[in-house]
Amino acid sequence: MKRSVKIISLIYVIIMLICFIPAMGVSAASSELTLTTSNTQVSAGEEFTVTVGIKNSSGIYSVAFALPINDSAFEFVSASTTGSVCGQLGICGYDSSTKEYKFNGVASDIFAGLSGDGTLVKITLKAKKNAASGAYAISTAVDADNTINVSGRTVAVSDGTVSVRVGEDKPAGSITAAHVMLGKDISIKYIAKIDPLLAGAKMRFVVNGKDTEIAGVSTGNANEYEYVFKGIPPQCMGDVIRAELVLGDEVIAVKDGYSVLQYCKNMLASSPEKLGITKAKFDAMKTLIADLLEYGAKTQIYMDYKTDALVDEGIVGASTFEEFDDKSREVHPPVIEEVCFRAFGVHFDYTNSLFVKFTAPGMKKDELRINFSDTSYYLLSKCELIDEASSKYYLKLDGLSVLDYDTVFDIDIEKYNAATGKWELIQTSRYSVNSYVYAVRTSDDSAMANMAKTLYNYGVSAEAFALVD
Repeated sequence: MKRSVKIISLIYVIIMLICFIPAMGVSAASSELTLTTSNTQVSAGEEFTVTVGIKNSSGIYSVAFALPINDSAFEFVSASTTGSVCGQLGICGYDSSTKEYKFNGVASDIFAGLSGDGTLVKITLKAKKNAASGAYAISTAVDADNTINVSGRTVAVSDGTVSVRVGEDKPAGSITAAHVMLGKDISIKYIAKIDPLLAGAKMRFVVNGKDTEIAGVSTGNANEYEYVFKGIPPQCMGDVIRAELVLGDEVIAVKDGYSVLQYCKNMLASSPEKLGITKAKFDAMKTLIADLLEYGAKTQIYMDYKTDALVDEGIVGASTFEEFDDKSREVHPPVIEEVCFRAFGVHFDYTNSLFVKFTAPGMKKDELRINFSDTSYYLLSKCELIDEASSKYYLKLDGLSVLDYDTVFDIDIEKYNAATGKWELIQTSRYSVNSYVYAVRTSDDSAMANMAKTLYNYGVSAEAFALVD
């Protein structure tokens, strides 16, 4: 049985497939010019330095480029080639007729090439007093005909660029939106608008005194990035998150006092018209939110976590658990006695996963594996030995999407046959999250039973939300 991984947002369903295709063989890193500036923010009349360097210079004999100077904003002051990785310099200097600084340098040793990565030249510019406020790009223009390797052939070197802002306005960044995503875990996606001068800004998340810092990913819109805070455990949906947009030690923007619970309340207080969805979709969303928060509250009780502030307090509309008959659980007799499954269950964490316990006496680490629905394979060496005397192992399987709680998975024990070169079936079984719910719904541990039943309701309402238009 093949598995689909689905991610559901409280507004819309997002399905993304990202494929990484590895290149065959190994190629050398491409050469490039790098630009850095002593100051990304300058006032009119202020001087600053642009340093042009080279990266991955191995095998290059000569490098030539021009640096156009925007004379509406800047004027050329001076240049220094002291310490240049080029051993000899040709015609280097500012050409007032073309308004360019031109550089041509060669290695001291024609056979060895440049002496390494590093600085080619430092150019001092001044922002003109009448320069209009704003950001200005400064970029090199490689002279391809005169940039050659030690074999005398032209070599590609990519251009570098840097941005400098003139004027009093400081580069700005803001956190513009945040919404909850439900799938394998509970996440919050933050959206930020960032000035180009702040490229590389990260977002720091502070929860219960612990920091997590992540890099942004472009949304495809100009200067817009997304930052996803992943893995929020269900019992922590009421925990306040402080999101800080940072560049180095500087805090650019802050969104404080936010949580999964607050987002859910905002959504419940909205309307189909404001969200741009149908009334049927809105009603399904309200049920999903109520079931999500009830599941969170029952998990708080089960985990004994902040039970004085249950996230479902004041929330109405949660589903009533309806009894169901689960016939999906199957465990067939093993081919090899004692090499068999001993237990199945659900591992509750920020991502819910199925787990199995099994015994494998006398089995080698590389000759036995667990086959999870023909999509994931776990060698015995990857499983946790929990009882050496009985050779009992524990394995947590792939994390599951909330939309997969009713999916029945084939979970098999397989042994490698060296003579045939094939994996042979030892024992087969079928199990699902709902199989677990069915098994513990009447447990004497009422906290566990209630958590399991609300987990089931959450999965049902998530399916219903995904299907309604």
